[in-house]
Amino acid sequence: MGSNKPLLWLALAIGTGLGAVIVGPTWLLSVSLVSAALAVSKWYQEHSVQTVRLVPIETQCFYHKVVQTDGKVNTQIDIRMDVFNITDKSIWLPNVKLLRPRSHAPILTKHVSLKHQLGVYHGSYELPSGAKTNGSAYLMIQGDLTDQLAHRGIKLRIEDQFGHRHKLNLPNLIKS
Repeated sequence: MGSNKPLLWLALAIGTGLGAVIVGPTWLLSVSLVSAALAVSKWYQEHSVQTVRLVPIETQCFYHKVVQTDGKVNTQIDIRMDVFNITDKSIWLPNVKLLRPRSHAPILTKHVSLKHQLGVYHGSYELPSGAKTNGSAYLMIQGDLTDQLAHRGIKLRIEDQFGHRHKLNLPNLIKS
């Protein structure tokens, strides 16, 4: 969502810095320095600000090899967790990315769902300020990643609507 903004600021910083070196106006150098500072600030914010605390329920996290009728193999990953909103704003979690195992295999399905505060349903619900709920991250990946998962586990990055990144590491994921 906001993860490419630091790159835009950095590109502006580089472009204006080159312009200042080539053309010479000092105001271009000032714009370059401000853009570089904004790029670093935005990158730091996206990588360090924590809006939720994710606590995996390890006994309910698993991976599974799925063989299709045509012989193709997929890997299903399901992570169950408790999600705590540690901010004064409502939070939702629109994105999940597989960090480990590293793979170039296509991701067929990926989503994060949260249990609705007043019901029994799970979906793309927001989590109110200070609240806790059950959540899950689900991925279906084309290809067999079961050997890598067995040896090194899994690492996921879950992002909130502001682009803040939250890592979830499970070195001993259960094979079902």
